[in-house]
Amino acid sequence: MESFFVAIIVISVIFLNMKFMDKRQFAIDFFAVSFTVYYIARPILSSIFSDFDFSLESINTVTITLFLDTIISMAVIIIIYTFRQKFDNPIVKINITAIIIFLIVDYIYVYQKIVGIYNEDAIFDFFYIIPHVFFALSVSLESSNGGFSFKIQNEKALNYGSDKLIMYSFCILFILNIILTSTGIINRYDSFTIFTIVVIYLFLNLSHKEKLKKDELLRINKEMALELEKKISERTNELENTNHKLLNYINTDSLTGIGSRSYLTEILDSNESLEGTFVVLYMIDVIRFKNINYISGHIVADNILRTIAHTLRKEFCHDMVFRTDSNEFVILIKDKSCDVDKLEKTAKKISDSISNIELDDKIHKISVAIGCSYCDSSYNNLLKNAEYACKMAKEDFEENKNYKLYDDEISQHMLRMANIESLLKIIDYDKEFFMEFQPQFSIDGDEVLGMEALIRWNSPILGYVTPMEFIPIAENTGTIVKITKWTIEQSFRMIEKWNVTYNSNLSMSINISPKYFCMYNFIKEIANFISTTNVKPSWLDFEITEMTMINIDSSTIDTFEKLNYLGINVSLDDFGTGYSSLNYINSFKLNRLKIAKELIDTLSYQDKNSNLVHAIIKMADSLDLNTIAEGVETKKQLDILKDVGCGQIQGFYYGKPTNGKDFEEKYLISGKYSLKK
Repeated sequence: MESFFVAIIVISVIFLNMKFMDKRQFAIDFFAVSFTVYYIARPILSSIFSDFDFSLESINTVTITLFLDTIISMAVIIIIYTFRQKFDNPIVKINITAIIIFLIVDYIYVYQKIVGIYNEDAIFDFFYIIPHVFFALSVSLESSNGGFSFKIQNEKALNYGSDKLIMYSFCILFILNIILTSTGIINRYDSFTIFTIVVIYLFLNLSHKEKLKKDELLRINKEMALELEKKISERTNELENTNHKLLNYINTDSLTGIGSRSYLTEILDSNESLEGTFVVLYMIDVIRFKNINYISGHIVADNILRTIAHTLRKEFCHDMVFRTDSNEFVILIKDKSCDVDKLEKTAKKISDSISNIELDDKIHKISVAIGCSYCDSSYNNLLKNAEYACKMAKEDFEENKNYKLYDDEISQHMLRMANIESLLKIIDYDKEFFMEFQPQFSIDGDEVLGMEALIRWNSPILGYVTPMEFIPIAENTGTIVKITKWTIEQSFRMIEKWNVTYNSNLSMSINISPKYFCMYNFIKEIANFISTTNVKPSWLDFEITEMTMINIDSSTIDTFEKLNYLGINVSLDDFGTGYSSLNYINSFKLNRLKIAKELIDTLSYQDKNSNLVHAIIKMADSLDLNTIAEGVETKKQLDILKDVGCGQIQGFYYGKPTNGKDFEEKYLISGKYSLKK
């Protein structure tokens, strides 16, 4: 009954692997193989066993064996078709070979039994052992390879594809059909039936194959779509993460870790987090921070900024703190109402909290100007208004008066500043600007040594505009360069006229803008001014500010050297109010120090300033520099300056600024004063 067990095995293999098969293809293969085997096997068996009774009454072991062998044959053919993608596997080949050998031996056995020529002998029984050897070999290979797997390759069914197998099968079937038909074993009807089965099979197989291809394309497209969707999702997540990091980077000040200016403007523009609240904005400007940076160095200056940010965030932990510029901070406070006194107290709290910054056991004194603005709607102008107020506080700065609240007065002032900025770009200098000259005297007031050229502006639209108003705006907008050139031209014309006419050697002091001084063609233009006039370089005295000296680079040093080579005198203006370095005073061969008016104003009642002025003059003498005090308005100031050894005087006490005609009549024609020769 080995046929029974082999039949069970092959049928079990088919059913156990049904989940790996294409069910429709299996049905097509099954019916095609079944009908083909039937129409081929039936006439063959009938011709071979023509005398054998196959009726139900004559069923015995032989007929059952023959039936089972036929079933096994069909199952083997189905397995061959089913295992198309696995047929190159040696284990499959060995098992199929073993079954085929078994079938051949069993068919011979059945034939001999039916014909009556079967004789039991060891040689014939030996052939039954061969299939078992093959089965044992396949089991051994499975064990050594970790077991045989019917896992679907490339997600295709086991019975998908293998056109070569179908082609070989039909070639064999075609040849066999011809042979059987020509020998008369199969009649024409059965032959035509087999041919019809083949045609139907090919049609169904081709149709199913096209469907599978379409399904495969759909599957691939779906996979690609899913993969694309996955990648898009991943890229979207990456982009969102990158945007989040970028937004965090943009919204956070890299030095201090507090909010940035862009984050503040975003909050003010959106209004979402502020809506329905009363908002107060404080703008805090660290006074003379550039000087701190220059004197103490960038590392210390950065640490000061970090400490200020940390302190403000600690003091105002429930509010928002931002750094909007190198030395500017903003505090945004949301409140239920506004009290002007409370605003001023908060400003004082801000100022006091950061007035003393301790770093490395050293106390740094910090002065700030604070501007404040508030509103309960339309927050867009909050920052701009606070900046205006802070600017006003900075202009009128005093240690105990460093706070400004934005109001109508500041609004009008800022409107005027905006008009000044616009007009500076379009006015006719010759029609609206004019020059005044303030005399500079020897200490006793008998000799006129020179004069300072002072630009004035009388606007037909704005009226008289003071230099304190338009010069800073011109510096910020860049129009100061053009204004300085115009001033130089007017000053050259006047000093040439006066010194030639009165045979004098007076000196014309001209304020040079730092922007113009640092331009690459500054020396070339000055040399051109001199070459086109009869002005001697020794008649010129260029007044520069400490800001020009602080922003030193190689080109600035070169400019000083070239001015010295041309023979033009250079004075350091407003000396004593900034952070001038003795090193660069000595290095740049300055000719004169101009003591600031702020020091002179307090000479009459503050002894320490008298000592400071005395120290400045002594230092200047040691460096072979002349000194001139500006803003001298009282006799007491003059007497103190005489006592400390100041050499030159400029101020209302001896002479106020006046136009060129009046200056000439009063100081040059009158004969009251001797002129420098």
